[in-house]
Amino acid sequence: MSALTRNITVVAMLGLVIGFTEVLAGEAAEAASANPHESSFVRIHGLGTWHAHPQPTAIREGNKTFFGSTDENGNIIVSSYDHVEEQWVHTIIDSDGRMDDHIQPAILLRNDGRILAAWSKRSSDSNDIRWALSESPYDIAEFGEHDAFFAGDAGDYPKLVQWGEEIRVYYRASAFDVWNYRVSTDGGETWSEERHWLDFSAYDQPVSAHRVYPHIYREGDQLHFVIGGYRTQDKTVRHGYLEDGQLFDSHGNHIGEDGAPITEWDALTPVWRGTEDHWTDSPNVNDLIVKDGTPYIAFEEIRRIGEGGGSGDFRARWASYRAGEWFVSDEIVDMGGEIPETAPTPGLYHKGGIFFDQNDPYTVFVSVEVDHDKRAYQVQEWTTTDNGHTWDMVWGSNDGEVEGYAPHAKRGQALSPRNHDGEELRVLWWAGKHDRFRGGGEGFGFDVVIKTPDTVSADPPEPLALAEKVADHYIATQTPGHHYGHLLTLYGLARVAEASGREDYDSYVDDALAELVKEEVPESPIGGSFQNYAMGGLAGIYRYVQGRPHGDEALLRRYVNQLIEEHPRNSEGLFSHPRPGDRAPEERRIWVDCLMAVCPFLSMAAVVLDEPALHEESIQQYVLMEDALFNEELGLFHQSKNFGSVGSVAPDTWGRGNGWALIGLVELIRFLPEEHPEREPMIARLEHMMETLKPLQAPSGLWRQNLVTEDSYEETSGSGLLLYALAMGLRKGWLPDTMKPMAERAWAGLAGTVSYEGAVHGTCVGTLGASDAPLEYWLERPTQTDDSHSFGPVLLAAAEMHLLRVNGRPEEDWPHAP
Repeated sequence: MSALTRNITVVAMLGLVIGFTEVLAGEAAEAASANPHESSFVRIHGLGTWHAHPQPTAIREGNKTFFGSTDENGNIIVSSYDHVEEQWVHTIIDSDGRMDDHIQPAILLRNDGRILAAWSKRSSDSNDIRWALSESPYDIAEFGEHDAFFAGDAGDYPKLVQWGEEIRVYYRASAFDVWNYRVSTDGGETWSEERHWLDFSAYDQPVSAHRVYPHIYREGDQLHFVIGGYRTQDKTVRHGYLEDGQLFDSHGNHIGEDGAPITEWDALTPVWRGTEDHWTDSPNVNDLIVKDGTPYIAFEEIRRIGEGGGSGDFRARWASYRAGEWFVSDEIVDMGGEIPETAPTPGLYHKGGIFFDQNDPYTVFVSVEVDHDKRAYQVQEWTTTDNGHTWDMVWGSNDGEVEGYAPHAKRGQALSPRNHDGEELRVLWWAGKHDRFRGGGEGFGFDVVIKTPDTVSADPPEPLALAEKVADHYIATQTPGHHYGHLLTLYGLARVAEASGREDYDSYVDDALAELVKEEVPESPIGGSFQNYAMGGLAGIYRYVQGRPHGDEALLRRYVNQLIEEHPRNSEGLFSHPRPGDRAPEERRIWVDCLMAVCPFLSMAAVVLDEPALHEESIQQYVLMEDALFNEELGLFHQSKNFGSVGSVAPDTWGRGNGWALIGLVELIRFLPEEHPEREPMIARLEHMMETLKPLQAPSGLWRQNLVTEDSYEETSGSGLLLYALAMGLRKGWLPDTMKPMAERAWAGLAGTVSYEGAVHGTCVGTLGASDAPLEYWLERPTQTDDSHSFGPVLLAAAEMHLLRVNGRPEEDWPHAP
């Protein structure tokens, strides 16, 4: 029996964390009548506590909510609640025997679904940061053995953030004013040496003048951070961000380099400033989120605080950065007071707070005192419709009827690789008594309450609704270029516009092509691959099919002639990688990505120019690539040949690479004349590959980075391309209807990779290693949110899934209809 299993058994015997749930019907009924968000409440009794500063505290993924806590015995606990099965699982991942709310774990969901937990040792003999990984994806029943590194004379409040191929853990390294971090490039298995972040130890002011409590939030390439707290000497909330290894204040002024500590308090931009009196008008920062580049901060203004405690006056405030300056709202609501002097350990420890709905920066959850004599509190939801100038309460829990200390409304920051959409965890809080409980204080214990929608639906969003969200996000955050990822996205936008009738998307594609299409064929490849990218790739040629070309037929013929007559080929006639050009034909490098670039282009050009020979060239390219890279035993393509030693073939079955092959195949079939003798053989190839892919679908519906490797992570762009081919095959009648459930599962999985704002998660970055590299090269390629390969596959899959569901044939209306 493992140590972890023994821990679970002991906990069950003690009855501390039994799998017990209770739906609070009275609260659910009240919420349904008072709030447009119909919700129910799930309560677990006497679990433990958590602290405000580690992050993330809670993560919602699919039908499960994960969070970390500690109990009165000093146990470190990771819990999950399944909203469909209505079941709790609790696992003790460390047992220290010390009662201390500083030791609560932060948790992060890795790309492969495994949970990484980090927590503080926080004891007299050691101040380690410890970490451990769950053994199985989305399952916290067992964790591997934990490891640790020394973290200074404090060593607490870990903050985990996934950033490209890195995971970072930020932590307090001094009890007062020093924060450092470490970096892992292997998913949290090992960590770098300590690096510096904040160091205000040089300040010699009364009452630990700059004891800072930072919050962090990553969006895209930026990591924003805000610092502040009632113990900061000048009573300010301050903000800065990190990008490309450089530190900046809110206004973009350079203030330092990553790894070199910020030592000047004034280097960071002041957001809000209280009075100089140490205990009056102090800020207490609770939460930070960033949406579309705009940071938002939720904090408490603390008024009329006496050193003895008990007479606190907390006011909820909200701030956003816009038009080059910080806007701070007036008071949202008077939150009430702190734990009173009659508590076992009185002091300046207000246990409520103000926290964002992570899906909506204009909605906050606030802990508000509703009965001072009973010390009774309520969690309230407040919203603004005028950018923070005025606020309205839309809902309040009925916890105010129960005597106890303030509920701590806390929602986990969306710092994991995946954000969440659809049926959301909206807020999570504790309800009951809490005193700091270090050293055996009385009054420990609380109930964790999760407020969620009444039903957890397995239905993904409608394809066009999700496509529009992704399209809007792309348009707002990206700049199209000649890179094939952007050109494929433009093609996806054209297909979404075609399916939805969105004229604004159509106009966007037109405007982008007007900038990208070159009237003369470039002498060297564009985007590293093919000259025809300079006429807009698939988006450019599809405009010809639609009868709306960005150039005349003479321009198209010049690009076609360049490809047919000038592009380098290997000795069999297969288009090869254009660099280097001095290799002998039999040594030239080939890669499966080529099929996406040439087969659709040639097939569409064959229709537009009425040149049947171009169909033959398109078919020949597919068959020759099949001869070179298709593994008959596996029924899948490898990525490349000759990108290492001559004759070497890559060992992968890369998901996106097989997606490139399939988009080439279905577009080839789509434009091939009905009577063509190769039409049925090509359809047979499509069906054969789909039969191969069917058992390789992960339970989520996605396909993996390396299709045949079960522990390879699930990957977005390859899944989108495979689904595009599958949905088109079903819509056109090339594939049997028995494959429709396969497409619906794939759509559910793909939709889950898109966040509420339209960001696309889980896409493998650019991948073209040596063809004799080990398989680990493909398995270890990192993922990136909003990678250039992300958007096109999702948009194309969404368009085809919509057309499949409505039996749509909009392309039949084009002059060169397939």
